[in-house]
Amino acid sequence: MCHRQLRFHQFDRCKDVIFVGESKVDCHKADCFNSRLHPQPCSNNLPNGQCGCRRYWTQPERLYKDLDGKCDKCTDEDARNAAAGGSAQ
Repeated sequence: MCHRQLRFHQFDRCKDVIFVGESKVDCHKADCFNSRLHPQPCSNNLPNGQCGCRRYWTQPERLYKDLDGKCDKCTDEDARNAAAGGSAQ
């Protein structure tokens, strides 16, 4: 079945995970409505004339890229704390 790939950055120092994008992965099956190989018009019709092919996406694949350091939000927060005389985490 067609599915999505969700891409995340995970920062090792602050442990934050940030969503950065998604891609759609084609299963290349003619009986999957989401595939580019699904025929138009479809011959797998239901009695009401609508296409009876699978229309749902399977669970997304989650891809994590581990990055050194902290995310921008935590880096900015550390800079504000340092400027205010507080201690950075």
